[in-house]
Amino acid sequence: MNKYIKQNSSRDNLINKQKQFFKNNLTDNKNYLLNLNENLFVPFHNAKDEDYFAFKKGKGKELEEKLRAPHSSAALCVNFFKYWKENDPVGFYKILWEIIHKRKLGPEENWSPVEYEFEVAHLFGRDKSRQTDRPGYIDLEIRTSDGLELIHVESKFTEEFHPIKRYQENDLSPGKIHNREAYRKLFKEYFVCDPNDLMNGSELSKNYQLAQRLLFIVENADDYYAAYPGAVVLFLYFDYEEFDRTLLDFPGIINDIHREDFKMLSYQELFNSMKKTVLNTTQHKEWFEYIDNRYFS
Repeated sequence: MNKYIKQNSSRDNLINKQKQFFKNNLTDNKNYLLNLNENLFVPFHNAKDEDYFAFKKGKGKELEEKLRAPHSSAALCVNFFKYWKENDPVGFYKILWEIIHKRKLGPEENWSPVEYEFEVAHLFGRDKSRQTDRPGYIDLEIRTSDGLELIHVESKFTEEFHPIKRYQENDLSPGKIHNREAYRKLFKEYFVCDPNDLMNGSELSKNYQLAQRLLFIVENADDYYAAYPGAVVLFLYFDYEEFDRTLLDFPGIINDIHREDFKMLSYQELFNSMKKTVLNTTQHKEWFEYIDNRYFS
């Protein structure tokens, strides 16, 4: 068994470990930090920080409270990626690409500048009949400026996945009917299961959010994003004993053509792989030590 799974044996233990990391800091009556920047390895620089603004305009209201939680998934995502965005965006992207694609890049393979954006809103559906009226938000979008490579990161920490009911037949509002039919049409095209099972509260509906994320890269409503030939979704999860491993079976219901567009990786696997690369230098020692001590030790 992976040593990290042994150490983080339950969700409650994992949350308590994060709270203990800040045991000497002032917290409110919910054991959340008073200042969200205390929760971040690279703090938001000010209210004009583009990452701060991304969370401010997002629908998740992360800045109001969630980002102050020691066990915040958003904080984990920011802690892991904002440092590389500001210090070595291309170098990190190359390593990430090699890890998720499981192959080394040749010396002739060069990247254009790489852009990182948190909380990106997307619609999907290449024509009106295939679109819904609600955007979804990607935790992190990493893209090369040449329009060739794109990674949508769906990051999870201690959140649990529950069966989801969406757009029930007895809800006759026009918007709901439109959304339900759009989802059903696309789920039928891209998945080898009954499309209703992804949104009717059945066991398979735990995969609803992951299924939706795949649509953002294969059915993107924005022509600019649709032009990326190397677009993938990365489900980046934190591995611990109570993590629902049935989610790792999700690629099995994606049709053959698009199965390789969906990648899965644990934070532990990513971090361990990074430690073996050229990124692990004295220059970046402080980040590696912080992430290791806070999340993995």
